[in-house]
Amino acid sequence: MGENQESIRLLHTIRNMLIGIGLMVSALGLLAFGYLFAEGTNLLQPCSSSAPCCF
Repeated sequence: MGENQESIRLLHTIRNMLIGIGLMVSALGLLAFGYLFAEGTNLLQPCSSSAPCCF
């Protein structure tokens, strides 16, 4: 029974780590999107000559 509890605890730990990593990646993505939005870079339209292109 003790070994079963350890495996369950390990699975919960792995799940929590994956959720934490996913939240961090989502936060970084939101920060990057916010930075691009604040810089005025529109990814959906081609770059015009007046707007600096970051690519």
